[in-house]
Amino acid sequence: MEDFNEDYELADLLARDPAVIEHWFRCHADTVYTFVYNKVGRNPELAEDIVQDTFLDGIKRLHQFDADRASMAGWLIMLSRNFIRKALRHKKIVMSNSDISRPESKFMEYCCFMFLLAQSGSKKFKFRRNWQLCRLSS
Repeated sequence: MEDFNEDYELADLLARDPAVIEHWFRCHADTVYTFVYNKVGRNPELAEDIVQDTFLDGIKRLHQFDADRASMAGWLIMLSRNFIRKALRHKKIVMSNSDISRPESKFMEYCCFMFLLAQSGSKKFKFRRNWQLCRLSS
């Protein structure tokens, strides 16, 4: 498929021409998907959701696109970063909450590790010894 002509078709995108929107999506979806997929830990479902949100947001914000500052693919990737952060933040919160509810989880081990990491400074030998003791006690 031929590349998206940003100068010529931006006006048609702003006019919400369905054929141009489909062409725009097909030209940039693989690039954005590859970027997002690698950033979210190779999770295809999450990557697809983020790409969808990115393109919907891109349609809403087309009037903000400036071809002098970035390419269309670069602009879409920039938009995707906010959705990636939001998804990973939500995923981390959900994982932390589910770990807390399971006593057999490694959550306490992780907390202990982070505490010791913060306290250790440059005392690596002491840190490793304390880390082993912490693992044995949990």
